[in-house]
Amino acid sequence: MARSVAPLLALAAVATAAAQTVPPSKPGEEVVQLSVFEVSATTSSSYHTAQTLSGSRTVEQVRDLPLSIQVVNAQQLADFNVTDFRNLGALLVGAESTEQTNSDRAVNLRGFLSDTQLTNFFIRYLPSDTYNAERVEVIRGANSLIYGEADPGGLLNVVTVRAKFDHRSASAAYRFGSDDFNRATFDVNVGDKRFALRALGLYHSKGSWEHWTGDLRRNVFLTGGVRLFDNRVTVRGDIEYGEQRTRGPGTVPTFNFTAADQAKAIPASLLAYLTDGLYARVPANGTLKSLLGYPVPASIVPIGTKFEGPDDIGRRRYRNVFGEIQFVPTKNWQLLLTANYQQMDLLNDVGRNTGTVRYAVNTGAFTVNRGWGRRTIDEGARGVRLFSSYEFDLGWTHQRLITAADYNRHDVDSINDELYTIATNAAVTEVFTLTPGALDNDRLALVSYPSSLAGTGYRPLTNNGNNLNRVDAYAGLVAMSGSYLDGRLRTLLGARYDKFDNEQHDPVFAANTRTFGPARTTSDRRVSPTLGALAHVTKHVSLFATYSESLKNTNGFRFDENNQVLPPQTGKGTEGGVKFDLWDARLNAQLSAFDIEKTNIAESKTITTTDPLTGLPLSRVVSVPGQTGRSKGYEAQIDFDPTPHWTISSGFAYTDAKITASATDASSVGRRFQGGKKYSFNLLTRYAFTDGPLKGFNLGGAVKYRSQPFFANLNGVNVYLDESTVVDVFIGYRLKLGKRYTWRTQLNLSNVLDTQDRYTNGGSVRYTEPRTWQWSNTLSF
Repeated sequence: MARSVAPLLALAAVATAAAQTVPPSKPGEEVVQLSVFEVSATTSSSYHTAQTLSGSRTVEQVRDLPLSIQVVNAQQLADFNVTDFRNLGALLVGAESTEQTNSDRAVNLRGFLSDTQLTNFFIRYLPSDTYNAERVEVIRGANSLIYGEADPGGLLNVVTVRAKFDHRSASAAYRFGSDDFNRATFDVNVGDKRFALRALGLYHSKGSWEHWTGDLRRNVFLTGGVRLFDNRVTVRGDIEYGEQRTRGPGTVPTFNFTAADQAKAIPASLLAYLTDGLYARVPANGTLKSLLGYPVPASIVPIGTKFEGPDDIGRRRYRNVFGEIQFVPTKNWQLLLTANYQQMDLLNDVGRNTGTVRYAVNTGAFTVNRGWGRRTIDEGARGVRLFSSYEFDLGWTHQRLITAADYNRHDVDSINDELYTIATNAAVTEVFTLTPGALDNDRLALVSYPSSLAGTGYRPLTNNGNNLNRVDAYAGLVAMSGSYLDGRLRTLLGARYDKFDNEQHDPVFAANTRTFGPARTTSDRRVSPTLGALAHVTKHVSLFATYSESLKNTNGFRFDENNQVLPPQTGKGTEGGVKFDLWDARLNAQLSAFDIEKTNIAESKTITTTDPLTGLPLSRVVSVPGQTGRSKGYEAQIDFDPTPHWTISSGFAYTDAKITASATDASSVGRRFQGGKKYSFNLLTRYAFTDGPLKGFNLGGAVKYRSQPFFANLNGVNVYLDESTVVDVFIGYRLKLGKRYTWRTQLNLSNVLDTQDRYTNGGSVRYTEPRTWQWSNTLSF
């Protein structure tokens, strides 16, 4: 603990000294107007944010755009302890966070999975954390015009904090709580009229109520800016370095029961679709639960049996560099040149083939098939974008012409090094234990089991199909944002051209030496249009309608049976609705209905080949772009500030997302997508006391309802998991310490009702996190 706090105290001391040497701005000095590419950071405690960048990459009022946009501001992120995308979904309308083990960026929007999120409009391939986030903007619908690669349900864009000119401040925060949670951050800003520098840091460590699950993060973020040539040129840059180490969560083996054993634990009415197996998780208290929530009896799994293995141990080290130049040639013309560089090294020990344990009736004997492998990935991305905004009057209209040219490259060099296999059909009479190895162990985690289990050993994989891959993406866009009839009618019209060049090399393993086969390339070209209009029918009520398309390259490098990259996923959607504001814009609302289609969704297909080393049959899973989905529904978002110190945000969504075509499973047509929920509802509120005996206190909370998610069709029966209602509350206190210091403390209690419901993370079933608490303290000056 002392080592973690010491850097914070040192930086606080530096910030104090800097704050004493930078003079404040004097009355009458020039006030620099923000560019059209830069939203102002709000100081209000309201949950409503009026401006956005996500409509056209230029600053617009949300009420003037023919799009569904929601902004999660810094106040919401702080009130509800949002640390990454995985706990952001509860604040969004029509969105769900997922717990995918291979991504902390996956969000379900309008029924479609979106695993491509943005930071400052560049796709972020690195781990996510909100320690340096100013706001998170969500644009729903199939809009590739502005975003580029996107899923038709939409995606998220994180706007990072910037160094502030004419400003000096510093803060240090420490938060701790349930499951060994510890999080320390600092934020130091020094700026004068022409120069600004800001540094942020993060230490984050968290365990879990589940066995063998944890998260460790260490990050440093440095950002700065310089104004030149009478503020016509502004140069900014960011540098970030981070480390993340994760463990799990994975899935314990599948349990196969006889009909007699099933009857001991599960009602007979459920046996029709539970003949194949049950997935389970191991909570911290050691109780093993089946997919349907029933305890697994000791007669089937003897007491003392542990399934803890190293399901997923990931170590990431990454670097991110971002730079931009804003240039104002004339009053009506502004240019923005941005560049981004990302690099990440990943080392993963993963469970290959979730094992199967089969128990003989009343004997305790079983056979096991289980393995682990090691995967290393060197991933990089770089991009350059030139963006132009030119405003002019055309007759009785006002127009903003938007043009842009983008180039991005994404490289992935990965290898599956070793595979540790456990032989099948090895009869064992005693209980065995899987013992996890140390997190930093250079070898795979060790496995202890009786000596009678034979046939174990290491061998290299002969083919993994995705060793060396590269994507070059080129794009250009032209759009027009128009204003007519004194602003009562607004339009957004444009088209984007994208070209993807994919290159991949087949891996070759010979005598444990890694080489590559010849390069093979594929190319795709698409045009994505957007047509939108919004009419202010009264001073407070607006109607809007939009048609847009989306395009997403298969940058996950999924291959068909000929090792060819799958074609891009495409989408198209229509949307219409009403926006209104009342009572001096203290009440803002949006109601919308949508109809979206997504094509070329990848499906898995198993083919059988021959292992070149052993000559034995080898099953391989490939992909086919054979699935189409359609999502229809409606959403409502309401933000209301009854008083200057009380804010309320509420949202409701109905989403009907189903499979409409499939090349591999005709019976799936008409089913909902896995994890899909028809209904969701959020209610968030915050109240701050500004006078009286409770002056300085603030309190609030959230109620989040989700209907039953679809899991799978088993033996012709659709299986649904639990509906869920989660209540979170917080109470905080703010106190001025003298003239310069402010202390803020806050206690958060999540899942107050301590409900543990089942949900799916894309293949297995898990239980939601039980009641947890966190206490944070922040000192700022």
